[in-house]
Amino acid sequence: MMRAAMDTVLQAVVLGVGAGALYALLAMGIVLVFRTTGVLNFAQAATGMFATFVMYSVSMGRPIWVALTAGIATGAVVGVLTNRAVSNLKTRQIALVSAVATLAIAILLQQAIRIGWGSAPPIVPFPTLFSIAPAFSIGTVVVPQLYLAAVIVALVIAFCIGMLLRFTRQGTMIRALADDPKAAGLCGANVGLLLAAVWAISGALAAVAGFFVAHLQFEASALDVYFVSALLASVLGGLRSLTGAFAGACVLESAKNLFQNYAPPDFQPYAQTFLIVLLISVLVLAPRRWLTQGPRRVV
Repeated sequence: MMRAAMDTVLQAVVLGVGAGALYALLAMGIVLVFRTTGVLNFAQAATGMFATFVMYSVSMGRPIWVALTAGIATGAVVGVLTNRAVSNLKTRQIALVSAVATLAIAILLQQAIRIGWGSAPPIVPFPTLFSIAPAFSIGTVVVPQLYLAAVIVALVIAFCIGMLLRFTRQGTMIRALADDPKAAGLCGANVGLLLAAVWAISGALAAVAGFFVAHLQFEASALDVYFVSALLASVLGGLRSLTGAFAGACVLESAKNLFQNYAPPDFQPYAQTFLIVLLISVLVLAPRRWLTQGPRRVV
């Protein structure tokens, strides 16, 4: 009995980490943009699904890798265009107005998907590389192929971004830009180009997330639910840490799975509400500096 209960917990954690990797791909993009510009990008999910539908069209008669490359490039371009739209706003409440502008862009992208590909899910299924079949098992604990691939890809991307930010001149400039844009510009940083690069990376991350989610659900709003969880994970990570966002996504999804397994039947439909309450509790109990700007660093 004890072994069965432990296996149930481990299975919930494994599935939580796998699904959390999907949220983390969106969350890392949210954190990058917010940390650099102070803007919450509500177009992140719509950018990912628009890029995924481009993948779908390109994949007709072509290798999936060609389609994936086209989708990632599309996500990056949409990210850059979103940056251009937001950067042209001149107002005293730039963060709030920019967030609303990204929400408007999200609606525009959703409408573009419905006009270009229809409002109903496509009849021809999305081409898949992975399935939810077991990649391997440890006792009774099963690790699905899709989730294993998502975790590996998310970890590799997080590592590469971390190395870029820490060990390259461009990464140093981006970190300087996050701390003090005016000072970074005075030091010779091409502020416009660096911001475009950050938004492009964010859009590319959204496209990768859309690619994985399309294996499970392929429709215009498929990433919307994931975006909510990604936003929660980003806040849990302090909206400034890629590692925190990744860990927050895995912890939240694991907690959600455990809640669904062990909560009374009448409460199980409220798993998402449970996550929000959990997040609020963490933020209330966390130190006051959790969401504040960290001390200025010498980069």
